[in-house]
Amino acid sequence: MVVTHLRLRNWRNFQAAEVDLGRRMFLVGPNASGKSNFLDVFRFLRDIAALDGGCLQRALEERGAPAQDRARAADDRAADETANLRH
Repeated sequence: MVVTHLRLRNWRNFQAAEVDLGRRMFLVGPNASGKSNFLDVFRFLRDIAALDGGCLQRALEERGAPAQDRARAADDRAADETANLRH
């Protein structure tokens, strides 16, 4: 499988990002700008699709938060966005 496009929403320090991926990409930026978090997306996908019984819950927990906490944070952001649209 070749990943040619990546869309992130509420992933670590990325509120929203959309990137076309080429055959060879270079990821550069200052310290603490999100390079490792961007690459973790691919590790996360690998972990949930692992042939030895990949598991979404385990992959989320390995990244430091139970699934319900991540979902709650995403719901809070969505509620904020909805509130902003109403004003």
